[in-house]
Amino acid sequence: MEVDFTTIGTVTQKPDNMIMEETWDAELQKYKVRERSNYTSILNANIINSLDIAYIDKLEQRPFYGAISPGLISEGSKDEGFSTASLIEFSPSKDCIPNSPVEVKVENVYWGDGEPSMVGETVLFCDHNRKETESLEAGKRYIAFTMVNFSDSRMGERYFQEYVPETIFKDGSMSSLWSEIGEDFWNTDEGVVWQNFIDELAKLSFEAVPVTPTRDTELLSPFHDGRASIVEGENISRDEYKNGSNVCLVPQSFAQLNNLEVGDDIKLQLYFTDYKYSTVAVTSSGGMFRTDILTPEGKKMMFSLNQIIPLKEFILVVLQEWIYMSL
Repeated sequence: MEVDFTTIGTVTQKPDNMIMEETWDAELQKYKVRERSNYTSILNANIINSLDIAYIDKLEQRPFYGAISPGLISEGSKDEGFSTASLIEFSPSKDCIPNSPVEVKVENVYWGDGEPSMVGETVLFCDHNRKETESLEAGKRYIAFTMVNFSDSRMGERYFQEYVPETIFKDGSMSSLWSEIGEDFWNTDEGVVWQNFIDELAKLSFEAVPVTPTRDTELLSPFHDGRASIVEGENISRDEYKNGSNVCLVPQSFAQLNNLEVGDDIKLQLYFTDYKYSTVAVTSSGGMFRTDILTPEGKKMMFSLNQIIPLKEFILVVLQEWIYMSL
């Protein structure tokens, strides 16, 4: 019986304490209080590894990478249908303070447009989580990265879609969630940051793929849970893991989109590494999505590593486009 299954355990560090935080709710027109776990330090995985336990594979902090493969097509290369996140240029219909939904006209969509296009449409804009917010002036244009607020119970015939502005990068100098597009805006320091964000967001969602290093595919939850399986080729061998061979697995849909066959080489330009999160949000069209894609100074990330990786196998993944490579 024991050979028929594998047990994968998860370990969660207990928080040192809980912090009470207040956030403004534009729908309720009052502050909501929520608890957040607080950690004064993150424990090292070696504490768990030192226990007298026979591990299949010892614990370690494993990252995922963002990679671009020149010449290959990402499944997120085309916006289709309704987009839940959009980077828009808009103008308010009248002078207003958007701490409750206000009508704005979408003048341009720099990223995240869907079918039908949002351009020319009137939507609701609301700084949903801040009571004190900046005013908007009729006749002026602004740029903001927005997310649709599906939690607002007012969504319906009158409140169809509420777009909430989000911060575009953390630890930077920008204090506002949007910027006014004035004369010569794109040549200003603030305009350059927004242009960098547009470029990096397009690269991330339309050109990049997430890459996960692994020492055993069975230790990856899609394989362990039966949501991924090999449809062509063979599994990465123990010797290949041991030798750190440059081999990888790619989704069947990605291979078909790029006319790839088992044994072909793909070139991966790994341009960011994330040790904090083991996964990443995915757009409705299949591309990666995250907003912390600039340096703290608002600059673009640089390519850090080039690797030629031969395809070991194709896999059928009932998730999103993802590449797994031996570690």
